[in-house]
Parts: sequence; structure tokens; C-alpha cells
Amino acid sequence: MVFSEDMTVMQVRPNYSIVYQFRPTLRLEKRHAKTRKDFVTHLKDLTSTWKEGDYFLRCSQGTFCYLTLNGRSVSLQKKSKVTGKEYLCWQYFSDTKKNGCVKK
Repeated sequence: MVFSEDMTVMQVRPNYSIVYQFRPTLRLEKRHAKTRKDFVTHLKDLTSTWKEGDYFLRCSQGTFCYLTLNGRSVSLQKKSKVTGKEYLCWQYFSDTKKNGCVKK
């Protein structure tokens, strides 16, 4: 289960990605990913001191989410630009399931 493990925080650089040195791991609880809004709010709290740029959270099942920080703004990408696959976090949002955005 994704919520019972530590996720690795990866910072995306122009040609590679590295483990984010100031916060190498983090653990999410299921309540943080109930809705997209809850998740973004939680990420805003976590990332308030992080540098602007792109990050992703990696778990044992793959990439959980990909986010871009721009000031206090946090935006989530839905699908990978490289593989076209949807990131794992979108499976947990109850608000997107109601709107039919998540396929099972």
C-alpha cells in the first residue's frame, strides 16, 4: 500500500533528477489524498520552503505524483509526458472518480 511506506522526493533538473537533499523522504496518509484539493493543500504546506521547480514522489509502485512549484502555487500533472500513463495519485482522489476522470 502506498500510504504505509516512505516516498522518495525527487527534484527534476534539466537533464536528470536527484533525491531532494532537504527532504529526501516523506510519508503520506490516506486522508491527505482523499480529494485533489486536500492533496494540493497538504503539498502546499509541505513545500512552502522548497525551491521552485519540478518534483515527483516515487514509491515502490512507481511515480506517485509529479508536481510543479511556482511561488506558493502547486500544480499536479495528470499524465507522464514520456509514457502517457496516469500518475498513481489520481486513483485515490474521490472527487475525480465522481466526475469520471479516473478509469478503472
